Amino acid sequence: YLEDYYDGNPSFYNLSFESAIIHANYQLGEHYDLEELKTKLFEFYDTIDYSALDNYQDIIVFDNTNNYIETMMYQLLEDETEEEKAAFYEDIATQYPKQPNAHYQLMQIYNTLEDYPNCEKATIEYLSTKKEEAYADSNLEKVHFLMVKSKAHQGKAEDAIAYFEEHYSAIQSLMDAENWVYMTTMILPSYVNTERNEHVFELVNSTLNIYRENEVDDAWSYEQINISKAIALHNSGKNKEALVLLDELMQQPNYDPVLEDYKKEWKPKGFFSKFGF
Repeated sequence: YLEDYYDGNPSFYNLSFESAIIHANYQLGEHYDLEELKTKLFEFYDTIDYSALDNYQDIIVFDNTNNYIETMMYQLLEDETEEEKAAFYEDIATQYPKQPNAHYQLMQIYNTLEDYPNCEKATIEYLSTKKEEAYADSNLEKVHFLMVKSKAHQGKAEDAIAYFEEHYSAIQSLMDAENWVYMTTMILPSYVNTERNEHVFELVNSTLNIYRENEVDDAWSYEQINISKAIALHNSGKNKEALVLLDELMQQPNYDPVLEDYKKEWKPKGFFSKFGF
């Protein structure tokens, strides 16, 4: 059916039909290897300058054209190691730095590998190349999450906070309750490490309200959020409250062992402690 509409000329919309035909044949069992698909994708990239597109309809058609091939490549790479996937997409990103898909794949691969400098780099590249008109909410949500996470895990607390606060409204509107709760476990340590204690209390309280109101089932995030609160309480001179909170958290099964370390460190020293008891 699609072949009736494809006349073999490398015009904009003919490329879309060609891509759809390849994908349909793939779904019907025709074999394609990665290099074959990469060559075809590069033909598409060479034919249309994505960075120069400014018409919404053209941007969407071009994205859909490439998505057929890019999805097939993603599926063929599923059994490869993360390192092999990274090398594959780095090759594409090097040859076609203005094409967003390779950067999108790399930011997720490097997150899995816990290579946060490269995760941040790939996320920035994706943001700078992907047309704003073509963002899906799920993609933008992932971008915001990985930007905050990669900065925070590199110890770039000020950068992580600045990004989070700049995009706070967008992040909150994009994320459901569960993802928002998990997101705060990424940013709260940055507030703690810079001793923005009041910000910690405010974010913890609002997040825990969301947690309870939406009946979020995420015990790990609940614990991590409260650990951040306990540290902020200790740092602001409210050590007794911090210890009470630690005790509450330690009532739960399989609690984080770091709670014991904090309790031992913060527990007031008794009179006999100076004699070694």
